[in-house]
Amino acid sequence: MISALTSEVTCPPMYSVGGLMWTVNERQRLMNAYAKAPKERLLVLFPDRSWDAIMTQASRLRIPRPGLKWTPEEDGLLVELRGRGLSYRKMAEHFKNRGPMALKNRAYILRKAGVKK
Repeated sequence: MISALTSEVTCPPMYSVGGLMWTVNERQRLMNAYAKAPKERLLVLFPDRSWDAIMTQASRLRIPRPGLKWTPEEDGLLVELRGRGLSYRKMAEHFKNRGPMALKNRAYILRKAGVKK
């Protein structure tokens, strides 16, 4: 569909789950920036999108995002926050480049390695 007001082509509804549809322009910007830009930059590039929405759209578009190595400080903070009973979403607020799923996956790896809360 072409919007008379913006001249941008909007994506089919399958790209929108309970929110704004992603435009072709937005998807192109995401494809160009997602693998290289830090979380903060992506949130600036997409001011009307949450981090979860950005990650979900990137996943749907199959855009890889190289993982960052975990530091001992991050592992320690993760263990400490998990011990306080915080949700992964709340814990993500304490990490610069880690989302809730990355924290959940790392917590699982640490538990398997025998690291306690």
